[in-house]
Amino acid sequence: MITEFDMELEDLLSELEAEFEAEAGQEAMLGALGAIGRIGSGLGKLGSLGKLGKLGGLAKAGSLRKLGVLARKPVGAIPKSPRAIGSRSLKQFSRGSAGMPRSYRQRDTLARLARSKANRKYRRRVIPHFTIGEIKPDSRSGRRRGVFELNVGWRSNVPGNRSLVTYDRQGNVFASVWDQSGRRIWNGVVGVVPPREMPRGVQYGSTGFGNEIENSVRRVMQRVTDRRYLVKHPSAGGPDLVPRL
Repeated sequence: MITEFDMELEDLLSELEAEFEAEAGQEAMLGALGAIGRIGSGLGKLGSLGKLGKLGGLAKAGSLRKLGVLARKPVGAIPKSPRAIGSRSLKQFSRGSAGMPRSYRQRDTLARLARSKANRKYRRRVIPHFTIGEIKPDSRSGRRRGVFELNVGWRSNVPGNRSLVTYDRQGNVFASVWDQSGRRIWNGVVGVVPPREMPRGVQYGSTGFGNEIENSVRRVMQRVTDRRYLVKHPSAGGPDLVPRL
């Protein structure tokens, strides 16, 4: 007998495959745009020498940098954080199974499946280690704020990988990891916060929810990465995730 959970597993597998294909297509497209940009740059140089002047002018006018595709960024700058691979199916199942018996175990199984898929995609056995990380809500504004904090000031010059770890209202935990050059080297589902550790009496997106769930997210990361992180008060300055030496 096929259960609803079996159907969710099938949906997640289909979603993962589709996202992997879409991401591969996007990387190929960006590579092609980069080649076009280099050609345009070459035409622009020829135009400045008086050769192919019209083509050079068109190359400059149609520069991809004006579209923001090839915008110059400091070395090591992290681009915007994408939605975690497999997060859509996990979130949908979490909403539908909220309050039901065995919901946590089933979500944890989905999370482990998605994590193993991400490991295979990025050719990793585990989530890559990182030097510093931030914990933020899994929303567009939360991811944007986390990327900004990883790029600002001295943090952008910290040697090693950097990570943005996010959580949703059901306690699902996601992560993206970038190397020192700003290249994404892992992106996917990490795990699920146990129900007994979820914030109570505070609304998702509020400061209270974020303060209460931060240590729980840190413990999920510790279990999955097999590393220990310094305990930090939510209102204290500095990165949210710093590995113990």
